[in-house]
Amino acid sequence: MGRFSLTTGQVPSAADAHVGDLLANLTDFKIFGRPPGGAVVLLASRSASDLLSGVLADARMAARVRSDSLPVADADAAVENGWYRCDPASLNTPYANFWILKAQRYDTTIHQEITHHQLAIKYRRAKLGTWTAWEQVLGGLTELDARYARINGNQNLFVTAAYAALVLSKTASGQASRVVGSTAGLTRWELALGDGSAESGSDAGSNCSLNAYTDAGAYKMTPWTVSRATGVMAFNLPVKLPSYTVSTLPSASIFNGCTIRVSNGAGGANLATSNGSVWQFAAGATVS
Repeated sequence: MGRFSLTTGQVPSAADAHVGDLLANLTDFKIFGRPPGGAVVLLASRSASDLLSGVLADARMAARVRSDSLPVADADAAVENGWYRCDPASLNTPYANFWILKAQRYDTTIHQEITHHQLAIKYRRAKLGTWTAWEQVLGGLTELDARYARINGNQNLFVTAAYAALVLSKTASGQASRVVGSTAGLTRWELALGDGSAESGSDAGSNCSLNAYTDAGAYKMTPWTVSRATGVMAFNLPVKLPSYTVSTLPSASIFNGCTIRVSNGAGGANLATSNGSVWQFAAGATVS
C-alpha cells in the first residue's frame, strides 16, 4: 500500500476530507509502494501542480507515447500502441529510408501505418504474430491517376492485361450496358453492348445497337442493331456502299466476296461483287 511523503507545503487538518484540499496544500509529493515480501520502492515523484493541471512530463510517460517518437531497429518490434521512428538500417520496413511508424493494437491484432514525407504511406497488419505485406496507401491525385482511370482530364484510359477487357455489368434483364460519347455533357452517340430488350430465354434480348442523338442530347435514331440470338445485323436506314470507278477498283483478291458500287461501268452505275479474281456485276459480266 502506498503512502505520501510530504517534502514541502502544509498538512490539512483532520476536518479536511477532500482530495482536492490535500492537493491544494501540496507543492511536491512522492508515492512509495511495497510489493508483497519486497522492499519499499519509489513509484512516482511529482508536483501537485502537475496533477491539478493534467500535465505529464515526457519523463513520466512510456517512451512510445512521448512527444518525440521512439527509435526502433526492427519494425516488427513496434507492437504496442504509440509512435515510432525507423531509419535506413531498421529491419522489416518497406525499403531503407527514414519513416514515422504508428502502431495500433487490439488484442492479438496489430495495425501499423508507416509514412515518408515524400515517398509513400504504407500499412500492414499482424494477426497472432504473422505480418502481412506492406501495402501502399494512395495519398493523392497523382498516385490515383497513375493506377486508376481519371474522372476528368486529358488522359487516355488503358486496360493492360493478358486478356484486356472493359466490363460493363448490368444487374438484371431490361437494363442496358452502354458506352456513351458526348460533347459538353450532351450525348451524341450511344453504343449499347446489351440493350434494354428483355432476356426472355433462348438467347433473346440484350441485343447490341448503335443510337444517335440530337444537338440537344435527345435520342434521334438507331442506325443498326445486332440480334444476340441470331447474330443478324439489321440496318434501319439505307446502306451506302463505297463507290469506285472502273479505273479505281480495289484489289479483287484482297476483297474476295465483298460488294461495292461501280459508278461508271458498262450500262451505268451498278453493284459489283468480287469472286477473288475479278469484280463482277450481278449478271456475271466482268466489270469494265
